Amino acid sequence: GGTSVLMTIVMTSFKRPAAIGIADLGSGKHRELLEDAAYPRYARGEVLFTRRGVLMAAPFSVERRELTGPAVPRLNGVLDRSDVGLANFDVSESGTLVYVPWDPRPDQRSLVWVNRSGKVETIKATPRAYASPVLSPDGTHVAVLVDEEGAFLLDLVSGAWVQSVHGTPGGG
Repeated sequence: GGTSVLMTIVMTSFKRPAAIGIADLGSGKHRELLEDAAYPRYARGEVLFTRRGVLMAAPFSVERRELTGPAVPRLNGVLDRSDVGLANFDVSESGTLVYVPWDPRPDQRSLVWVNRSGKVETIKATPRAYASPVLSPDGTHVAVLVDEEGAFLLDLVSGAWVQSVHGTPGGG
């Protein structure tokens, strides 16, 4: 912790899929950890990432800065563009996951919670073109982008849109 960063490695030629690496902030040197993987997030001893719409998890030692076991699938259907290193999920320090499911109707996406045992619960918010959710460290708020409307902050306890760039989603 603190001297290294997990990152997505994307080849500018796009001749090979994105990969996940770890970089030493002091030396600037990096090494690849996972092939065909993108958007790493660390929580509770695991690196979470996407691989072609599947949320994957691999055990990770912060002290040794290395994977300690194989990656396993955790959840299908996460909206991502892992070919360019983007995914629409985040995880809090406590391990709570929020993500945008893949949907063929992008203007009708929902936000959902997934607890550590895999239980999925839809967050009570009007379906919209949500993207790029980011959870607060305590898991009580989520910041999201809404296509063509801006960025918004949702209080997950009360369900209220407590802050935004351009009002509440939908113009309210």
